[in-house]
Amino acid sequence: MMHRVIVSALSVGLLLTSASPLYPASEEVVAPVLSRERVVLRTLAGDVVLALFPEVAPKHAAQFLRLARSGIFDSIHFYRVEPNFLVQVASAHERLNPLLPEQKAIIEDIPGEFNRVPHREGILSMAREAEDPDSAQTSFSILLGEAPHLDRAYTVFGKVVSGMDVVREMVRVPRNRDSSPRVRLTVHQALVYENEEALASLDRIGVRPIPVPSRFFDPPVSASDPRILHFLAGGIGAMVLLSLSGFLFRMKLGGSSLAGLLMLNVFIGAFLLFVILAPRAHQNPRMALGTFLGLLTLLKLLGRMESPS
Repeated sequence: MMHRVIVSALSVGLLLTSASPLYPASEEVVAPVLSRERVVLRTLAGDVVLALFPEVAPKHAAQFLRLARSGIFDSIHFYRVEPNFLVQVASAHERLNPLLPEQKAIIEDIPGEFNRVPHREGILSMAREAEDPDSAQTSFSILLGEAPHLDRAYTVFGKVVSGMDVVREMVRVPRNRDSSPRVRLTVHQALVYENEEALASLDRIGVRPIPVPSRFFDPPVSASDPRILHFLAGGIGAMVLLSLSGFLFRMKLGGSSLAGLLMLNVFIGAFLLFVILAPRAHQNPRMALGTFLGLLTLLKLLGRMESPS
């Protein structure tokens, strides 16, 4: 009798579990159907192939194809690069070649189509005004990683199917403090192919290094920098003052006090040397190793000075 009760309870439990999943259907991660069309962005770093999600974002997919076929994306650029987050295309109004009147007429606001597709690496997400969910036009982003805070707040309308290595090459370019690249990451042309068979005829351009002038890289801090010179002068002045104090008051100070002044002098000198060498050590492995060994030696020396023997 008891085993029948246990079997019945288990059966009811399994029935309830199958009828009431841990996550409601509305929270399930969907795998959107890809469009037949492929959009190829011919960028400074190579080709990026995109596919759209016409079922979860039909208005965005249709408008994106219309914009690409009209040449509106030609000569636009990626104006924002944030590693591990996204790269974002600027508005078509900022492209190199001015928009033609007939192209301007095509650009219109797209109502939000917020869906259940999560923001992950390779996803295409449409930009919009922060206060207006129905203000998307031509600016969009390619995600470089997971961004759950964007889910259902920005419309996901497609994904990169080939060329993420090209996108990562853009991330290598040095950036300004506002995340804008110091080299213009131009999209020379956007090409639309009706299906993958048509795309096969394209002589695709793989990832290619972006030429970056050396002046666009942040130079290492130089000892001739006025700010560094002032800092060094202050540190050297402190060392001279401590040494002079130790000399003048050597008769009144005990051995432990003189040792303390000497230790403080060594600390200041080592710190000033570290300030000078550390920026250069970033680009010179041998200097980095020498700096590290020097710090270890200093710590060992200070340990001996503190020991009672």
